[in-house]
Amino acid sequence: MSKRSISSFLFTSLIVVSSWTCFAQNARQQQLIDQLKTAKPDSNQVNLLNELNVNFIDEGDVYNSLKYGWKALALAKKIKDKSGIVISYSNLGFTYGYDGRYDESLKMYFRSLEYSRKYGQELSVINAFVNIGTVYDSKSDYKNSLRYYFYALKYGKRTKNTDLLADVYQNLGVTYYSLGNLPESMKMHFESLRNYDKLNDTAGKMDEYNSIGNVYADQGKDEQALAMYRKSLKLALQLNDKDGIGNAYANLGIVYKDQKRYREAFTMYDNALRVYASIDDRQGLAIVYNDQAKLYFNIGKYREAIASCEIALKNSVSVNVVSEITNAYLTMSKVYIKLGDLKKARALIDLSLRQSLAIREKQNIKDT
Repeated sequence: MSKRSISSFLFTSLIVVSSWTCFAQNARQQQLIDQLKTAKPDSNQVNLLNELNVNFIDEGDVYNSLKYGWKALALAKKIKDKSGIVISYSNLGFTYGYDGRYDESLKMYFRSLEYSRKYGQELSVINAFVNIGTVYDSKSDYKNSLRYYFYALKYGKRTKNTDLLADVYQNLGVTYYSLGNLPESMKMHFESLRNYDKLNDTAGKMDEYNSIGNVYADQGKDEQALAMYRKSLKLALQLNDKDGIGNAYANLGIVYKDQKRYREAFTMYDNALRVYASIDDRQGLAIVYNDQAKLYFNIGKYREAIASCEIALKNSVSVNVVSEITNAYLTMSKVYIKLGDLKKARALIDLSLRQSLAIREKQNIKDT
């Protein structure tokens, strides 16, 4: 099955920052660093340090994010800044999670949970439950992921926090989707959509239409899936959300490909590629070029399939998206089998296997 984009509140493996954003962030970083030089050791300084922690991780700078995050935590503890302690632990949890250091991330989030309970900060307790759930989800430990999401849901219902409920239902929908429990996934996504609708949250509704479309598509309900993706696209265009626009076009392309509506599929893929290129989303480009290659393969255009795979490979290597590297190798191997070049096909299959084994070995090392 082709990979569909899934909207969720989970850690991302890549943050793409435009040159303008980098400039703005660097200016803000310098401003914060300058303010630190004259700041008194109080809660304001804790806030400055935590903002630097967030600012650096937005650029993917793990080292400096951790540096300022730990400084914030040390000062918050020293001056007994209750909110600062909770926020600092939570920020460190996000940074470690971003870096793929999930055990360290969990330690930080559990400490955030501990202090949130100690200080009676109920909203922070709920946020900690959600964050712990996201880390377990990233570890593919779906049993514990569901456990902590449902803790968050229980507290969220008690506080009647509609915004939080919408997010938690969305994450539950994604986790059930990962487990292949499509009926429960659909149920949770519709609950999330209902809450986002109450809030008149256009971005939230855009994400949910996309996710519901994914579930319909996996159930083989193509027309319902197309209807959801079109609704998501309409809202994404209203918001000028490039990522959302690209996701919707890509997912429409997958359904059209599965329906053998090849001309429409190519149009959607071309639209998605233009959008992803405009924001330098190389992971998005890799996914769509790989899907486009499979479409070329299906209609017997083998040279074009290889060309698309090579572009997918270039983009996926640049951001180290191993799953898409493997996909590109596998599709190319199928093409060369069709072309009768079994030696080249075997070499590509071996490369794909090595990539898959490397992923497992890396995960085993992390688990150890």
